[in-house]
Formats: sequence, C-alpha cells, structure tokens
Amino acid sequence: MNFWERVDLLLELNNIARKVIALELNFDVSNIAKGKRIGGTPRADLALQIADYLGVSLESLVFGFESEPDDMPKYRNYAETISVLDSLPEAHRLSIIHFINETGEYYRKTVAASQPAGDKTSEQDAPKASER
Repeated sequence: MNFWERVDLLLELNNIARKVIALELNFDVSNIAKGKRIGGTPRADLALQIADYLGVSLESLVFGFESEPDDMPKYRNYAETISVLDSLPEAHRLSIIHFINETGEYYRKTVAASQPAGDKTSEQDAPKASER
C-alpha cells in the first residue's frame, strides 16, 4: 500500500470526500488517483499537512500503519457505524455505546456459563472488554 492508498483509506474510514481534503489543503484532487496509480508521494510540506489533517503520523502514511494488515479491514467494516455514532448527540451516542458494552458483557457471561469445564473455545471468540 502506498502513501496515497493510505490517504484514500483514511478518507474512507473518516467519511471524508477527496474533494474536501483537496480544497482544504489546496491541492488538485486528481493527485490522489494519480498518486495511487504511480505510487507517488507529495512534496514534504503537503505530506505533513495531510498527515496532520487526518490525525496520523507522517511515518504511518509513508511507511504504513503498524497493524495495517490485521486492524484496517476491521475498522473499514465499521466506518459507517462510527460515522453515524459521531453524528449523534453525545447523550444518545453514550447510551448506544453503553448498550453495546452491556450486550457484550452479557454475551461473554452467557458463553462462559454454557461452556463445559475446561472448554474455552467460544469464550476466546467473544470480544474482550479491551476491544470495546
């Protein structure tokens, strides 16, 4: 994955149109598609502005995300849900997050209770509190 492919992925995950970042940072939107195609990298000052805009390090855009192969597809699956949550008033968002956390906790307890002693297979498949 090259610089512009990472930028495009982060734009998708953050529900930001290519046009928006191009307008805000004053570069031609076609640079993204062209850069993806040829594997190019923008000039240093623009690369720094893009990294700052997207809230990531320049190194992660240039060299890749530390956990890119494992984590990025997971985040891509939930990007729309995260975007919807972000658009809600805080009280509603917190209620939904609380509901999800409680449901996960109930699921883990139910799975653990239904396991024969020593069998942890399904329990390991359940999301852990740190993954919420």
